[in-house]
Amino acid sequence: MKPSTDTLWHFVSFCLILGIPSAVSAQVLGGPRPGTTAPRAYGFLTAFRTAIDVKHLNGIDADPHFNWDADVSFDMDVVDAGPFRGNLFINVETIVGSEIRDVDPNHNSYTADVSVFVRLPRGEISSTFHHVSRHFSDRATTDPISWNMFGVGYGDRFTLGRFEVDAGLRALWTVERAGVDYETEYAGYASVVRPLNRRLALFWSVDGVTVQVDPLMLDRSDQRGGHVEGGLRIATGVTAVDLFVAREQRIDPTLDRHELVRWTQFGIRVATPLP
Repeated sequence: MKPSTDTLWHFVSFCLILGIPSAVSAQVLGGPRPGTTAPRAYGFLTAFRTAIDVKHLNGIDADPHFNWDADVSFDMDVVDAGPFRGNLFINVETIVGSEIRDVDPNHNSYTADVSVFVRLPRGEISSTFHHVSRHFSDRATTDPISWNMFGVGYGDRFTLGRFEVDAGLRALWTVERAGVDYETEYAGYASVVRPLNRRLALFWSVDGVTVQVDPLMLDRSDQRGGHVEGGLRIATGVTAVDLFVAREQRIDPTLDRHELVRWTQFGIRVATPLP
């Protein structure tokens, strides 16, 4: 399905409303994703980036199904030939509630991206095969929930005075789906880091996504989600520790809940090497 002018305008408007206040957000649609750019290198397994974050969910939509959200991601440049690099990105998300027991992991999402990034004089363009599957934990799952997409993107890193900016856009089209109505996904993201000294920095980020859906499958219109985050980054030498507050509007929080939910997050993230 070709992108419509109205859809693109709604997406841009959504991002402007959110503002531009970590490159990985926790929402299943619109993120997570591999790093926007990487330094030029030659060889195999030239880069290996990891991140772990844990967030406490708060708000009226954070019912006993949704107490904690934990993510683990691996971002690997498998081969780098200088003008281009081949990347494998894997993310595992676990939602923890208190419905059955005090600590009740109830839902997992698995994301795997295979991408080729081509370096330009400014930024990088990419082509990506994007796979997501979703599963209940400790609960019976009768029908598979997954989707495969193929798409393109562009990203760049640059500085504005003392601010370090990482921004990009991505468009993905569904090539196979099971149990979902997603047809096309348009995502945009930006993060800004303001170093305070050698060890400390302030950061802000925003993600926005518009998902075009098959209106006949679930009798609904296009969906829009987003994630805004801000906090303090502490460099420890080999890692960065982020302490942050975030606000998220998530599309379809579980396999069987086709709706929008909103919650506030208080979290910690550990990433290596330094972003």
